[in-house]
Amino acid sequence: MKSFFVRLFFLAALFSAGQILKAQAPAPQIIVYGTSPFVDSLWGFDTASWTPVVSLSPSIVGDSIEGILSITFDPQTFRTYGIAKVTSLSTRALVTVDLATGVCTVIGELGDKFSTLSFRSDGQLFGVTGDGANTPETLYLVDKITGVPTLASALGNGADGELICFSPHSQAFFHWSGNDTVVFEKFAPAAPYTVTPITIGPPNTEIFGAAYLSPNQFLGTTLDNEFVYLDTLGNASAGFAPTQDNIRGLSMPPVFTFSNDTVCAGTETFYVGAGCLSLFNGVHYFWGDGNFDITGANGFSHIYITPGTYTVSILLTNGALPADTFTTYTVTVIGCVGMEEQPVSGLQVYPNPGTGLITLDVPVPGANIEVSDVLGKIIYRETNLPEGRNTIDLESRPEGIYFVKLLSGESIAVARVIISR
Repeated sequence: MKSFFVRLFFLAALFSAGQILKAQAPAPQIIVYGTSPFVDSLWGFDTASWTPVVSLSPSIVGDSIEGILSITFDPQTFRTYGIAKVTSLSTRALVTVDLATGVCTVIGELGDKFSTLSFRSDGQLFGVTGDGANTPETLYLVDKITGVPTLASALGNGADGELICFSPHSQAFFHWSGNDTVVFEKFAPAAPYTVTPITIGPPNTEIFGAAYLSPNQFLGTTLDNEFVYLDTLGNASAGFAPTQDNIRGLSMPPVFTFSNDTVCAGTETFYVGAGCLSLFNGVHYFWGDGNFDITGANGFSHIYITPGTYTVSILLTNGALPADTFTTYTVTVIGCVGMEEQPVSGLQVYPNPGTGLITLDVPVPGANIEVSDVLGKIIYRETNLPEGRNTIDLESRPEGIYFVKLLSGESIAVARVIISR
């Protein structure tokens, strides 16, 4: 149990990882969204303080919504899907939910009383019917284009309440069912959907919502209107924040922030902050100037050399799906000559890529040199260099991208180098 709560401390840091890695960009506000099955409420909670920052009444054109029983984030389309009780429909409907406005769009009727939804890593949607359904406690594949369900397998374990959440790390769906006595199990994400029992008992309250956070860890909500941390062994933390309502399903979309929309060519670093990337293992940054970087880290940075207007494209991948564009951002790069700094001409750095032993030709005497990593941290500094050939030893540094900055009076030159072994 001690190790479980140690992991909880790690999870608390996980939500603010973008702030730690990208202090130069605005800290991303990571929001977890949830809905009420009983009233028309869409909530968003800031995970830094666990206070509600979004409170909307979900709406639908030409109709009304009486409650949303589950929401889940699609790693393929980057949309949030939900199960809605729509006034004019006889059964529950599959909808998409705009988290910024609360506007819902009906995809199709589900044909029974579905209780929960979750996506597999490849974008296939699954749903489970509740205890009050015509065919209760049953797993279906759901067509996210039409809303038509296809029978997958009976579940049947547990009592009141059904909740599933997919773990990309475990490559399995986890299933909570029951109130005072909770049945917790997992099942395979493909036929024959083999069920593996895990535990029966805690946390003595129905788990209402869950979202994958990290290997073996989930964020959960309970019937007691509290947030809890859950793990894949059946452990649950004590409630640590109120949910304001009976929150069903959880959606935690990725978020990116940007340092500025205008930067100086060759001298100013453009930063991207990122958070909530738990469903993805690769982030592709295409800077619009012919350069790109691929990383699993939260956030990155880039220095533009030539003035112009560039479109930054951020693509996400989870290994099961090809990288696709999540968001774009326009940055204007201007020449700051005569305004702040004059560029030094003639800086040559080689070999590039190299193993870390870097040679640079310094065009003027008495210059200073700084080397920084992609996070902007200066990892090497030398002053009063002689004119001509100089050597920098970065062989102890890990592979990656570094920026060599030459400073002479009011003049600056920057070179981008790659260490690869």
